[in-house]
Amino acid sequence: MISRAGTFKYYATIPERLESEPMPPSLQLSEVVDGASRSGDTARLVGFAPSLRISDGGPIPSAHPAFTRSRFTLTASEQRGASASSASFHVESNLARALRPGDILHLARTPCGGLGVSLLRANDLVFAAGAILSVPLGNGIHAETPHKLVNDAEAPFKTRDPNFKFHEFPLQFSIGGQLRITFGGRLQMGNYDIWVGHGFQPGLPGVDECAAISLQGIFGCVSASLSAQMLASEKFEITDW
Repeated sequence: MISRAGTFKYYATIPERLESEPMPPSLQLSEVVDGASRSGDTARLVGFAPSLRISDGGPIPSAHPAFTRSRFTLTASEQRGASASSASFHVESNLARALRPGDILHLARTPCGGLGVSLLRANDLVFAAGAILSVPLGNGIHAETPHKLVNDAEAPFKTRDPNFKFHEFPLQFSIGGQLRITFGGRLQMGNYDIWVGHGFQPGLPGVDECAAISLQGIFGCVSASLSAQMLASEKFEITDW
């Protein structure tokens, strides 16, 4: 498992004025604090209040030329409380272009090393990609790994092999009164397109889910699924002090 000093949960409100097009200016991120105090926290990957710069990331390797990348670079504001000076990753460019003033952008890195990104507009989800269980999904959308169902499903196999375990867990989605459980593939639920590459894969430390949810009519579902795949498979670039 990655130590807490290698993880983060950040959010930023997109400013009323976007100073550069099609990318927003540098954003100030804030750590999501669980509880009344962070007195016991020693560090986060790039500190408690890093900046975020979104820039052109070039073409996506092995993808259709119509799809390009945006580079998200997180830079620590000070060395105190930051394990690294900066870190960067890519998403498909349409996700970055979807940002609007007043939106709230969430970024997370989990103890398993997974990266998750989501964008909320008036607390409604615009998109989520990567390790989606690590970021807020807004009103009316719930996603989880159904651990109790997995445990119950393993039970009859363990009567023959006590060491039996599923190598991958499914994802459960609840949107607009619908409930679906899937190991992978595409779904449409309410006004959302869902893509699942895989669910959580247990191990040491385990592999986070790779999935995407996108609001229909904002951009094609391919942009979100490409982003999820890049977050899961591309190198997460970390620059030490």
